[in-house]
Amino acid sequence: MNSDLESCSEWDRSTLVNENYANFRDTFCQDPADSKLQVTRFYENIAEDGNERPGYCVHPSPITFSDQIEYYAEQPDLCQVFGIYRKHSYSRLYITRELFETFIRAYSIFPSIWQFVVPFHFQVRGDVGHTPFKFRQLEADLQGNASFECAYSFHYASLNHRENLDDNPDFERWSIRQTAVYQQYQSTNGKMTFVLITPSDVAKECLDKAVLCSRSAKKQLHAFDLHQILISTLHENWGQYIQALENLVKDQSNHVMLAEVQCETESNPWRLDSAIDFLDRQRMRMIEDKILDLVVIFESLQDTLSQLQRQCCRQCLGPRLCENCNCATTIEELKDQMRVSQSYLKRVEVVYKRAQSTTQLFSSFLDHRNARMALLNDKSLNVLVEETKNEHAKMRTLTETSARDATAVRILTVITIIYLPMTTVANFFSTQLIRVDDSGKVSLISESWWFAVITVPLTVVTFLVWRYWLSTSIKHREREEDDSSYGEKSKDMPWKRSLSLQQSFYWLGRRLSAPSNGPLEGLPMAMP
Repeated sequence: MNSDLESCSEWDRSTLVNENYANFRDTFCQDPADSKLQVTRFYENIAEDGNERPGYCVHPSPITFSDQIEYYAEQPDLCQVFGIYRKHSYSRLYITRELFETFIRAYSIFPSIWQFVVPFHFQVRGDVGHTPFKFRQLEADLQGNASFECAYSFHYASLNHRENLDDNPDFERWSIRQTAVYQQYQSTNGKMTFVLITPSDVAKECLDKAVLCSRSAKKQLHAFDLHQILISTLHENWGQYIQALENLVKDQSNHVMLAEVQCETESNPWRLDSAIDFLDRQRMRMIEDKILDLVVIFESLQDTLSQLQRQCCRQCLGPRLCENCNCATTIEELKDQMRVSQSYLKRVEVVYKRAQSTTQLFSSFLDHRNARMALLNDKSLNVLVEETKNEHAKMRTLTETSARDATAVRILTVITIIYLPMTTVANFFSTQLIRVDDSGKVSLISESWWFAVITVPLTVVTFLVWRYWLSTSIKHREREEDDSSYGEKSKDMPWKRSLSLQQSFYWLGRRLSAPSNGPLEGLPMAMP
């Protein structure tokens, strides 16, 4: 007993527990008020006079304190069945970690029990991982009966009784639940202890009835017979659950087989979306995951049944030494359950192959649609490229025409500049200010001074108006650039500086000699 306690404490201080500490926090409830460990005791009904009365008493009661566990561990009951429950598959166990550790120490349960507790932590999706069958042989009595303890887990399917209020196509009517079983047999006093973690109501009821019937018929309790009864309860709904998966795969297969495929002449790639989309393929992936979970479940169940058969053969002492020996019957029933599990596994493998082929069809349809969309996109892109080329050709033609027009305007400007002095002189001499007599002598009239008085101020006013217009245009452009994202760049613009008279004439000459794309193009740089 002390060595077992030391091994438990050592294992409790090991790195494995420290690594799973977060999982333990999500496995056990935190509030001691929610901690409820149920126990069902099967013990002899002793009268007050000390005489044994026929029959046995079944007394279920909750355990919330450590002292109660110590009390029940010292009682010489024939069988004790402990139940640890939780609200649903996504909640914590109704027991605190401290109370569970006290229970392990009081009943000297092997440390491997923790491996079966961890999968019950709070999680969004159920864990279907398999914890291998654990068995430990204890000391044997003088008659050869050996004490032992074992633990295993199995999964079962059950209806969750939820309502599909929103007509959700992905609604789940079935839930995969998990149960862990621990059993300890003490050959010295014949006491048998069962620990059932989240058992189904059917399994708990069948186990209680089996113990009552065995003791009422004054037969010795057979541990492996009880294990066989527990496992037999999980086959009740597997057939219906597998049939439900087969129907889902069949519906998806009909959905993809009856979908209309586009021909090459059709140009609408989205018409296929009304029949098949990406969500259909995702649903098939989810169905495949459920089927693969069943493969793991049934393979682990076969391993558990095989180990139970092996240990039953090892623990059986034969008809001579084993009282009311029915080990052969138990082994045959375990073999029958293995055959049932094997048939379920083969059925699941067939369904998985169908699901794979259906998923491949969905992928092919979606790939076909994507290829059609890519082809149409290529065609549209080619048309857009061709239109862009045509527009570029037109713009090039317009640019060439503009260049030719600018060249013609430049030529006309040069000719105008050449003839401007002659035109000015001819116009001056054609006025009334110049007189030429018959002898060819040229003279000015006495009132010619008014020409200079009017012409010079008018020229100055014209030049000042031009400078004002130029300065106003530059300031307006600077304000627009300051308001834009290129405000910083406008600070370095050369036309921001004041222009001299020489620069203004230089800019005017450039404007007259070359075409411009904007009102400020060709603006002179500040001269040094």
